[in-house]
Amino acid sequence: MPEERKLVTILFADVTGSTALADSLDPEDVRALMSRYYDHARRVITPRGGTLEKFIGDAVMAIFGLYQAHEDDPERALASALALREAVASDEILSPVFRLRIGVNTGEVIATNNPDRLDFLVTGDAVNVSARLQQGANPGEIIVSERTANATRKAFLFEEPRLLQAKGKPQPLQIFPLQCKRAMRLVERYPFVGRVQDLRQLEILKERVLQERSSRVVSIIGQAGTGKSRLLEEFLAQIKPEEGLRVSSAQCLPYGETLTYWPLRGLLTQLLGRPPEKEQVQAIYQQGGYESIDAARLADLIMTTLGMKEDGEKRERKAPSLIPEGLPSMPEGLRLNLSGAEARDVFAGFNKRLIGNFKQSNALKRLGDLRNGTKSGKQVNDTSAKKIFNLDSLLELDGLDELVSLTSSPGPKDGERLGALGEKLRVSGGALRDAINESVYSTLREVVPSRFLATDRESLFAAWRLLIELLARQAPRVIVFEDLHWVSDALFDLVEHIVQLGTAAPILFVILSRPELLERRASWRDNRWQMTVLTLEPLAEAETQELLERVQADVPDRIRRQIAERSGGNPFFTLELLRGYAERAQRGEVDANLDLPDTVHAAILARIDLLSRQERSLLQAASVSKRAFSRQLLMALMDEQELDAALNGLKGRNMLMALPEERYTFQHVLIRDVAYGTLARPERIRLHGKTALWLEDLSAQQPGERDDYIELSAYHYRKAVELARQSAVPLALPFKTERAAQAFERAGLYAGRSGVFSEASCYLQLAIDLAPPSEHARLYELLGENVSYGDISFEAYQKALASWRADTARQPQVGARLMRKLLMEGTRNSLVSRFSIEEREALQREALALLEGTNDEDELWRIRLTECFSPQVCYGENNPGENDPARLSLIKEKRSLAEQAVNYFERRRYWEAFSEALDAYGVLSISSHALPEALAAMERRLTIPDLPITEWADAVGSVVCCLFLMGDYACCITSVHETFANLKPGQPVARLGKVVSYGLLAAYLSGRWEEMEKLLPRLDEIHELVLYDPSASAQLARGYHAMLLMALAREDQSLIDALTQKLRKDTLSLGSALLSVIDAIVEDDVRKLPQERPDHVGDMLSVALLLFANEHGFSLSEEMLGRVKDIGDGDRLLREIALALTSNDLPRLAHAIDEAEAHKLVHHAARMRVIQAERSHDPRPLALARPVLERLGDHQFLRHLEEVIK
Repeated sequence: MPEERKLVTILFADVTGSTALADSLDPEDVRALMSRYYDHARRVITPRGGTLEKFIGDAVMAIFGLYQAHEDDPERALASALALREAVASDEILSPVFRLRIGVNTGEVIATNNPDRLDFLVTGDAVNVSARLQQGANPGEIIVSERTANATRKAFLFEEPRLLQAKGKPQPLQIFPLQCKRAMRLVERYPFVGRVQDLRQLEILKERVLQERSSRVVSIIGQAGTGKSRLLEEFLAQIKPEEGLRVSSAQCLPYGETLTYWPLRGLLTQLLGRPPEKEQVQAIYQQGGYESIDAARLADLIMTTLGMKEDGEKRERKAPSLIPEGLPSMPEGLRLNLSGAEARDVFAGFNKRLIGNFKQSNALKRLGDLRNGTKSGKQVNDTSAKKIFNLDSLLELDGLDELVSLTSSPGPKDGERLGALGEKLRVSGGALRDAINESVYSTLREVVPSRFLATDRESLFAAWRLLIELLARQAPRVIVFEDLHWVSDALFDLVEHIVQLGTAAPILFVILSRPELLERRASWRDNRWQMTVLTLEPLAEAETQELLERVQADVPDRIRRQIAERSGGNPFFTLELLRGYAERAQRGEVDANLDLPDTVHAAILARIDLLSRQERSLLQAASVSKRAFSRQLLMALMDEQELDAALNGLKGRNMLMALPEERYTFQHVLIRDVAYGTLARPERIRLHGKTALWLEDLSAQQPGERDDYIELSAYHYRKAVELARQSAVPLALPFKTERAAQAFERAGLYAGRSGVFSEASCYLQLAIDLAPPSEHARLYELLGENVSYGDISFEAYQKALASWRADTARQPQVGARLMRKLLMEGTRNSLVSRFSIEEREALQREALALLEGTNDEDELWRIRLTECFSPQVCYGENNPGENDPARLSLIKEKRSLAEQAVNYFERRRYWEAFSEALDAYGVLSISSHALPEALAAMERRLTIPDLPITEWADAVGSVVCCLFLMGDYACCITSVHETFANLKPGQPVARLGKVVSYGLLAAYLSGRWEEMEKLLPRLDEIHELVLYDPSASAQLARGYHAMLLMALAREDQSLIDALTQKLRKDTLSLGSALLSVIDAIVEDDVRKLPQERPDHVGDMLSVALLLFANEHGFSLSEEMLGRVKDIGDGDRLLREIALALTSNDLPRLAHAIDEAEAHKLVHHAARMRVIQAERSHDPRPLALARPVLERLGDHQFLRHLEEVIK
């Protein structure tokens, strides 16, 4: 075989002191050591493309680029040198006696491809220089020639150069000691031209962040290729090390709408400096001042967004005992043998104690609360009971046992006794006090719900925002979201949540996006958060010419003018046209009539057409992946033998760019888009399928239960399935559909855990489409459980039940369970009736029949409990009146059933069902006007540890509702504020719409309108979070109705318009009667009120109808008044005023108005005095009304008052 001249890189490695070593050791030992050394050399050099030519004594000689040349052969040689040195240093046997000296040189040699020759494979001066470099190195040092150093500076760092006098060389050689590989490879970027003012604006924002220690947001908007990333790179390059800014970025993918939180993985890895682990995240929260239990919960939320499961065992269906033996099964407080006033006093502060953030300064009071809780049946676990015993013993030993008797049997003078004991504690010393404080705090914290079965989206949002703030307090940050226009709606919401509210943490948020982002989000277009917006316009012609001159000066003027004109000032298009011209010129294909492409797409496509077959195939294969991809993925998609040559060719053409750890990325996402567009549908299906399978295999290799690729693998399966379905002729899928169905199920469950219910629904539906019919019932049940409550959940249970009925091998207990869930979803969890009486009763009878002979008492009781939530029972639907005897008898019967269920599930320690039963008891107590008992039942639900998130929010809302119905508006408003002030990490905001709505209505009725202004932002925040679910939005209507009434009173037209739009949209599902009342209110026209008797007049409709009709002096029919709600004091008084108006009984009207004012219906009473004066022609009530109306700014009724005077 003929000899060839080749450019290669040669590595020489030698063991220092080998002669002395041989003298001191047995020859067999020397041979064993050297063999171990040579094995290391083979392992690190051969995989990097090096050829081991000789083992000469104790020296290793390797050649890179001998049989197959690579553009990065010098880099491969240096990587091998570092790896060989590390391998020897890490070897426990070699490291004590071996130290290497390594020399690396690049140069031309004469090479032969015949390995059978007895002489060297390569000869030439480059070989000699390599040997001289090795000889001139210090022990442990790697010496590199100037030519090799120049070829590898983008990837490696070097020490200061020095001179080496090499044998046989007339002049000293300049040599470069190798330091290490760069953490990030240097990338050649086109010159920075124009954008000077934009760069200066970024500098100003950075300075403000550092000086003011607060956050700033800048949005850089521009069309593809206008230089958004280049502007950012220039800005980041000018950050000085002494400024201490740390930069992290989230790169959003072209198919990001199907990947929920994927970009957060890369962002968190950069923020932490390593792949995220729960322990590290938890430590950050603890360093920020959070207790370990709360820090763990927050860390779990972060890991949930990354698709990593929370620690801990799976929750059992029935929890272990949380109540010490011997406690009464149903406390007297719940049975309510107390009078109404006594009960109200007992429970007035209970909500605050349960969901508050207990401060140690109240430790003695908390101990009393804990004891009272155990005596009255509040749920306290075994550990808590032991702590109480330990505290008792501790106090008795210190002579403070009076505290024990005090907390065991509180008396009327407890305040004085506690004060005396507090002084005794102070004298006794701080150690005892601190011990009590800590023990009581941890005990009470165990009583409060701290971990939930589901995760709401806003909980994730709060955890992320807090984490970023805490990290920024450690060091100022620049956080970049690149290509935000591609993200999923869920991630968009998260980014908005993080950046929209300024914080005291020094963070500069930089958002890169295309103009379509402004069309997608009105909030971004309207710039509601006063962020700085930099809109990148095309470069001026002179700037484009400057760019061309600095990149390639030898382009003919004619071509340069053509490129500048055709590119339209788009820098990326300019460079693509220039590269395309240069590549054609290199091929000799340029003539006088060169026709340049008209669009950037055409310019990229023209360049792709010039690629070799291997390069084109690689570019296409990579295009199905995200913008960055690994060499291992490409090996799974194409022939490995063609891979390296194609990679080098594409890097040389500036289409791909190398990243650390054998990863690569497209120079611009438009190259990826155009390459993907050249793929035919069958090839796309094949590549997406193979990518999904490779990602699943990669995921299987991860430790534990981690699944970092759950979203990506599901995305590629999804694309393959969608493409196959689009074909007119059915196309085969390159994988088993069962695997795809399993991937869709995992992705759906992950999305559900992350609170992204729309994606959960989509993926689970895809799983159902591919799964066999025998799996449909199970999957539809999963869908119902993972999309929260509402229409989607109800329909999922309907389909699950239908699938169960169609299955010949159906199991009775599964069917009964599905029927029970469907009944609960259509009654308890629904604002509107979804069943007729006959449908509900038939479904319940069928469910009970299925369980005959199964001995499943738990399920039987849960099915019986569904009777208690029937709208016919709770709300009087289809009954002639509020006080109909038949209905009252039915309520009594079902309330007794709920009480039996409470006792049964408490004995069984089945806490989820126990909460359901308490809720049923509370709801029926409201319907029977036993409001204090209802409050007791709802508050008791809050004592259940590990209460599911939906149960917790429902219980809090029910407590506030009870306070409202009892007419305790002040306590109702206070409870709303305390609920938000004392939220624990992970407790949701979106589920608290009912809480805020009742608070707003209480503030409106009681004339505390300043509180309404505080609560409206909370309601708006919740509204944004629940837009995905119409039934959740409908729960906010009560609050927006109150706000609308205030806006109308103050004649705030802009607020009126906004609230009207929300109400008309959100109340669609609540019936036409309520919509008619809203229209009447907005248009101030009593003729718009519903003319026909509505089937169901709920509490919101009752209040809205009575307020509007009363304040317009409009007499409602007795039939209508007979159907409105009359539960609490407020309902009763509104109805009494309406009855007085209907009968035109002026003394009765005056008395009712006085009573309404005494019961804090301040605003309505003031307005009704105007109506009273109008009807009686007596001006005296106006004097009482005017101060209230003026204080509240009720311009609407002040004008009416003046009309009455006239």
